[in-house]
Amino acid sequence: MDNEQPFLTVNAEHSIIYEVSASGILSVIQPLNDRKTGEVIGTETTQIANHSPILKNLLTVDDGTEITEKIVFQPRRAGRMWKSETLTLKDILSANPNEKFGAGCRIYIGKSTKQLYSQFMQIQAENAESKTLFKHTGFTEIDGKRVFLNQNFSVDENGLTNKYDVVLDGKLDRYGFTDEKSPDRYKTLIEDLPKIAPKELVYPCLAYSFLTPLNRLLRECGCEPRFVMYLCGKTGTNKSTIANLFLNFFGNFYEGETSPLSFNDTENASCYTLSLLDSTCTLLDDRIPDLNRQIQLNMENREQAVLRAIGDRAGKQRLNADSTLKPVHRPVANCFITSEEIFKGVGESGTARAFCCEIQPDTVKSRELFRVQTNKSHLNQIMSEYIQFVIQNWDKLKSELKNKFYELRDKARSVGHGRLAESVAHLEIGILTMCKWLQSIEIFTEAQTQKLCESAWNIFFSLAQQQQQRIVSATPTTMFINAISQLINSNSLNIATLNKDNEVLLATSRTDIIGYEDNNYFYFYPDKIYSAVCQFYSVQENCFPSGKTSLFRDLKQEGIIECEDKSATKKKTIKRGDKDCRQRLLWLRKSAIDNDGKEKSP
Repeated sequence: MDNEQPFLTVNAEHSIIYEVSASGILSVIQPLNDRKTGEVIGTETTQIANHSPILKNLLTVDDGTEITEKIVFQPRRAGRMWKSETLTLKDILSANPNEKFGAGCRIYIGKSTKQLYSQFMQIQAENAESKTLFKHTGFTEIDGKRVFLNQNFSVDENGLTNKYDVVLDGKLDRYGFTDEKSPDRYKTLIEDLPKIAPKELVYPCLAYSFLTPLNRLLRECGCEPRFVMYLCGKTGTNKSTIANLFLNFFGNFYEGETSPLSFNDTENASCYTLSLLDSTCTLLDDRIPDLNRQIQLNMENREQAVLRAIGDRAGKQRLNADSTLKPVHRPVANCFITSEEIFKGVGESGTARAFCCEIQPDTVKSRELFRVQTNKSHLNQIMSEYIQFVIQNWDKLKSELKNKFYELRDKARSVGHGRLAESVAHLEIGILTMCKWLQSIEIFTEAQTQKLCESAWNIFFSLAQQQQQRIVSATPTTMFINAISQLINSNSLNIATLNKDNEVLLATSRTDIIGYEDNNYFYFYPDKIYSAVCQFYSVQENCFPSGKTSLFRDLKQEGIIECEDKSATKKKTIKRGDKDCRQRLLWLRKSAIDNDGKEKSP
């Protein structure tokens, strides 16, 4: 042992002492026993490593789904402290417990040196005070108190608090609440923000932002929001700017930075991020027009993953190596998506999981936008106050909003798709709860609340009706009919004509007849017409979103085809010269096809 004053001394059981020299050498001092009598006759000092792992922190890490223990050590070597490393108990008990400290930190060769080294690490952690580190946002209960976690400052019933350690990694580090309180913050919300663009854009985004902190509360009621806010417009329409502006309710964002989610992220990374941001808004930014088929597929996959994660509020179930179940990271965030294309390749189901606002050129007013961007911290200040109101009135809101949701959903049923009715109801709840809070602090009157809620409802319902048209156009049956109509108009289908006696009038030398027609029906060979439609969309680099069986079932349910019994096809006798052929065909009603009047008559 070198003749230096010890940097650290740690006592273990059985009179064993670990000693760290000033230079960092780790030694163990053990009792030396007489071989014959067993009596202690002195001590024996053995150097076991050229460095010493010094405990820095014992952390309990909570990511909202699972709680794990992390042990942070800082190695001392060559007379100074080096970079801290986070280890688990598995790392400490491994064959190379020093592995994470780098090649310069080595354990000396000798009997039991690695075991003694690991024991030194464990003894330090044995009685150390553990600190809880939260890696997620949103509501939780700590010591019987409801708290909304966020970086810098969290919120409880008394307002902002910095009692809790919340650290979000990577692209999420811009989330957090500020303790500033500007006297103009309410003016920014009530007067300036609505002026940046038409109400058809501002109101849905505002409602979505104030709905988001209610996610946990509504989840407990069984009516959690399950849709994304979709901002669509050509490049240069400021769609990303608008989305980032509304994210400032929960942090400090501006357009020049990388968004919390992007179309370059993997599906697993995106879904994991959505599980960390409980009752918080995030952004999947900038779906661009397809440059090639592979880029288009990647974009569609990323968008589908987010739409379905939030639309279903379900995470992926996975197994550990020992076949036990891993914790499920359930998506609990709300999300804006910005895109230059409207719902390309996501299908009917994906379209129904979104609420869309289209942004036209010159929709956003630059001067008014700049004013709000200058005061974007006001939005952050406002949201922390709103969340405090939600915590203080949790039970009352829980009772009121559950009944209100079902009432509003039933009121919106006439819009069409059931998911759209829910989206309209949720957005109205966001506006309504915001108004309740403004009334509670005497910023709004009852008359102002009623006027704003009525105006917002009309806007939400109108936008939902437009969204319903997009859903209809994305249904497999509509796509099927549209494809046939275009194929007929371009003379791409070889269809023979029948007279009233089912005789083929227009004989053809071509053998690729796809079906027949008379005044009322097209009679298609089922496999051939389905393949033709799939090929039609394949040429456009789109995928037809339905199998043949389910497509024919939907055509039958919508009355587009005529069937017999339980089959989607029906027998038809076709006469060719002196030959009669009775076969099963798909009887498609001509009234369902818009072929620009190009009907053949026998």
